[in-house]
Amino acid sequence: MRLIALGLFVCGMLAVSSFSTAQPPGQPGKDKDKGGKDKGDKGGKGGPGGGGKTLSVEELVAQMMAYDANKDGKLTKEELTDTRLHRLFARADAKKSGFVTKEDFATLFTAELAAGGGGKGGPGGKDGKDGPGGKGGFRPPAPGTILPVFLQDFLTFTDAQKKQLAEMQKDVDAKLDKLLTDDQKKQLKEFLERGPGGFPGGPSPKDGAGETVPMPRVKPRDVPVTLENIKKSVEKSMPILWKAVNGHSESRSCFTCHNHGVPLLAFATARDHGFTVPEAKVKELVAFITEDMERNRERFARGQGPGGEVDNASYSMFALDVVGYKADKTTEIVAQYILGKDKNRDHWGLQPPRPPSEHSPFTPTALALRAVQKFAVSEQQESVAKRTEVIRGWLLKTPAKDTEDRVFRLLGLKAAGAKDEDIRAATKELAATQREDGGWGQLDTMNSDAYATGTALYALHTAGGTPTDDPAYKRGLAFLLGTQADDGSWHVRTRTRVIVQKYFESGFPYEKDQFISCAATGWATTALALACPTKK
Repeated sequence: MRLIALGLFVCGMLAVSSFSTAQPPGQPGKDKDKGGKDKGDKGGKGGPGGGGKTLSVEELVAQMMAYDANKDGKLTKEELTDTRLHRLFARADAKKSGFVTKEDFATLFTAELAAGGGGKGGPGGKDGKDGPGGKGGFRPPAPGTILPVFLQDFLTFTDAQKKQLAEMQKDVDAKLDKLLTDDQKKQLKEFLERGPGGFPGGPSPKDGAGETVPMPRVKPRDVPVTLENIKKSVEKSMPILWKAVNGHSESRSCFTCHNHGVPLLAFATARDHGFTVPEAKVKELVAFITEDMERNRERFARGQGPGGEVDNASYSMFALDVVGYKADKTTEIVAQYILGKDKNRDHWGLQPPRPPSEHSPFTPTALALRAVQKFAVSEQQESVAKRTEVIRGWLLKTPAKDTEDRVFRLLGLKAAGAKDEDIRAATKELAATQREDGGWGQLDTMNSDAYATGTALYALHTAGGTPTDDPAYKRGLAFLLGTQADDGSWHVRTRTRVIVQKYFESGFPYEKDQFISCAATGWATTALALACPTKK
């Protein structure tokens, strides 16, 4: 076990460090992007170390495919003249076909960047020498680590498994300590602190690295929780949500939970609670979602699904459900796809984590269960019933760790038909984490924000049965009313480190924070609209 763990660690380290310094053949090194020696026609100054610049998956793929000499779209090992990248090539060539396509690299980088990150880049080297890496952000697992914590979380390890793994880890650490000489330990320590030119990474938040970067603590303005103020808030937020929907749809043809699914929930809830919502626009949005599902129909039928897999599919179905969409052949195929995914597990799993909305296993599990219950046809009902029973067992035995977990665990228990006492317990657990300012934070270490608060209020009311005039619900509304921006939006900082597409403006404010802020605005609008009288 020790040798396997150490081997995996060293291979990963070499591949990461090599990729951070390598350039395609015949190109001068880029001073500003990376530390390390320039490759290509001639040397130059080393650039900043660390992960100062975020490369998207598309950019990483482009760098690798630049080695494709004959431009046939199939990169061979012979074409990959930089031997330092051969280990990376081997990981991408999962099919062992002897060549790698851009799709293969995209799959690899999407998965491996899930464990990435990065802090502020360090100072560059001089005269082509390696520059030191920046501080903060991505650090590889400690030498000899059997399973990093993020993988334990991804696999939803039980406490018993974690305890057993901890004992195994102690044995590995002790043996590794005896194996290495004092000089080797010193060299390894320096390598981890610096890296050959630093490690490539993701965003570099100013106040630290990692997913616990907090929202600034903002004292909510004192806005009375009156029906008039609530209505004004909802009416102010809907135009900017429509702008986000249209902007994203014009730039991309794919469905997203943040710019399509959650806004549609907000529009449907507002419509049901007496607000004027343009039906023509709602129909256009519904058509956009169903057309995207139809484009992926063959992939669904093959059990592959679109990017985002169950997360994407279940959010699409959730969005259709909230507007009363009727089941058809396309939703039947999507329901079958969802039923077929992770069928040997007791819950639905995750894609590479993009917190908070694609970070918790409770999220796809709750939404997928609701989707198949709503859209499965008669021939699928037996499978739905069996899956519901299994999911209910997993929800009951699996503890929640943060707000996203608590929200979707509660929603999942409700969908799974859990006992009233179990739903009450989950409701109480979620309500207990409300802050003094009336809001909820995504993590216990983070300040309150509109995303966590909006989702919490939605779950407390729709699954937990908490009335909207309950003191706790009204305190949450006060937080939302007091933190809404003048343009009708709510700003939430991004925590994601996985970049799956090139940056573009969707029409929503806050630049790199636009997607999570759009989702937050949708959830906040929904929570506020629920507090208004229903349409008669």
